[in-house]
Amino acid sequence: MRYFEIISVSILFLAILFANVLPKRNIFKYCLAFSLFAIILHVILEGIRWQMFFVYIAIPLFPILSYTQKKVLRKSGWGVVFIFVVISTFFSIFFPVFKLQKPIGKYGIGSATYQFVDKSRNELFGENRSRKREIILQIWYPTSPSVNQKFTSYIENTPELPNIISKLFGYPSFLFAHFKYVKTNAVKEAKVSSIRHYYPILVFHSGLFGSRKFNTFQIEQLVSEGYIVAAIDNPGAVAITEFSDNRKIESLQMKEMQKLVHQSLEDLPVIPKLNGVEMKEGIIPYFAQDISFAIDCLEKINNKDSLAILTNVIDTNKIGVMGVSLGGIVVAEAATKDNRIKACLIMESPMSKNVMKFGLKIPTMIITRDAETMRIEREKFGGWSEKDIQQHLYTMTNTFERLTSDGYFVQIPGMFHVEFLDVPLWIPYGKYFGLTGSIKIKEVHNMLNAFSINFFDKELEGKESDFLSNPNKTYLNILYKKNYR
Repeated sequence: MRYFEIISVSILFLAILFANVLPKRNIFKYCLAFSLFAIILHVILEGIRWQMFFVYIAIPLFPILSYTQKKVLRKSGWGVVFIFVVISTFFSIFFPVFKLQKPIGKYGIGSATYQFVDKSRNELFGENRSRKREIILQIWYPTSPSVNQKFTSYIENTPELPNIISKLFGYPSFLFAHFKYVKTNAVKEAKVSSIRHYYPILVFHSGLFGSRKFNTFQIEQLVSEGYIVAAIDNPGAVAITEFSDNRKIESLQMKEMQKLVHQSLEDLPVIPKLNGVEMKEGIIPYFAQDISFAIDCLEKINNKDSLAILTNVIDTNKIGVMGVSLGGIVVAEAATKDNRIKACLIMESPMSKNVMKFGLKIPTMIITRDAETMRIEREKFGGWSEKDIQQHLYTMTNTFERLTSDGYFVQIPGMFHVEFLDVPLWIPYGKYFGLTGSIKIKEVHNMLNAFSINFFDKELEGKESDFLSNPNKTYLNILYKKNYR
């Protein structure tokens, strides 16, 4: 809960107590006045949010109940008010205006958003099929540490995202409306740090129905350690792509997208179609082209940035890619075809037919879980058929074993799929409803950050890593394999 929410609710509970226990009501009146003042400050300084709805209703009931003469009506009324305040308190705690962990690296974080058109390809998603493919690139980059600067909103430039996420998973549309109050650790279009002349670049792709925003915990930490990270919102792959001219492209329904993705993993009995066209190779090669196009765009930004921020600061000889779930499939596919990519981080992703056929020839780290954890997740939260489990583990293990360059395979037991994302921060007590696994989310995120930073430090920057030599010294229960080639 936020500062004035806590004050408001605390004083309201005291007011209810004094109104029903003390024969003289002066203390009650003072509590009511202070609570009303705190609510006004909350609305002005923090903003209205749905979690506090029952508190807003309860406030005008206080003076009515305090002057009600009928004892039964007054007692029952106070009971209702108490329940209202409890409900608002519960929702405010369970769906908080969450805070992202402050990165521990030496750099501050800047953020800038770009929109690019790939004139060589037609758009396969959205209503207007005559348009060319467009993507959004949000680029986070190192700056001087920010002091008393205005940090960007978690959903800046993506106002429809909370509604779409709620819609996709069948939740009320207002459920994540409070995301607009969540702040990141990034400053919009801040000046890039001059500590280094050039910074290595990482391209990030999210999971299916995800967003470029949903691994902010990881992206910000990488940037604070000296990386530029460019995250893609590409139509069809993410939940919604919101363009600068207010156009929006939503993804297809789950069943349609799953068929298109699975066709890239294995040949289905019936080849899926997209807009009447058979997709023999599925959708992954199309999304993989977005990765290569993003790299083209980054090279253009490095030559001449339209925002005059990143010109001549991107080290285009040190390009890595990283992706989670669908994103891991996509970046691995891109890495088989684009020799500009020098390192690949894959998180919880089965491998495509092309990756299984040709293999990966660049340093690669694969992070996943064990089969038993996947089964536990299925029991608690659904999904993860035995076929899914076997496909994930077999293709990832096989890809690791056939690597012709440095390879790292990490299995983290007790970790659920959504913990690769920011999602557990949205609902911090989701563990009690089967949303997350047995490890505290802060530890999970610290673990993912440690592996990703040390991997790219070694394979892009050439730094030796004691951590990668023996991470079990820090994290005892993980399964870890490495091959240096």
